[in-house]
Amino acid sequence: MPLFSGVPTLPGRILDPEALGVVVEVRDLPDTQANVYVIDEGGEFELDRREATELTGPGPAEDRMLIVAREGDETFYVSLVPAEGMAIDVDCYRLSGTTAWKTSDGIVFEFPPAEVGIRLPAAPDYDPRIDAETGFIRSEQSFCITPDGVVHDPSG
Repeated sequence: MPLFSGVPTLPGRILDPEALGVVVEVRDLPDTQANVYVIDEGGEFELDRREATELTGPGPAEDRMLIVAREGDETFYVSLVPAEGMAIDVDCYRLSGTTAWKTSDGIVFEFPPAEVGIRLPAAPDYDPRIDAETGFIRSEQSFCITPDGVVHDPSG
């Protein structure tokens, strides 16, 4: 986490997802170690997990949400499992254990040690608790990410 005058700052690299959605099918590519992931909105993309950087999660698989961002030759991905026990009434995938900031154009999640941030849009009514000392969203907070990549308050 970069520091300026002792205060955490946004990651130097903030990426927007190239692809995101719930994986409905995984196909192996012949003669490679890569897979094709088909997401619920009908899109599909190739991901070679040996060459990509996993930022967090249990790994891509059917029924998990997958977020992929690229910068140049680097590929980063996040996989999320369905959230259970959250008080929200939408399909939700849990993201926790990461530093996040609310910005004018969404929520930026930081993933050390890659020093990369992934930006997702916030639901219009999402009003997270901000830590007064650091300026980032309180670290004990979990995040609810819907299949379309929008961040919601997990408590509904």
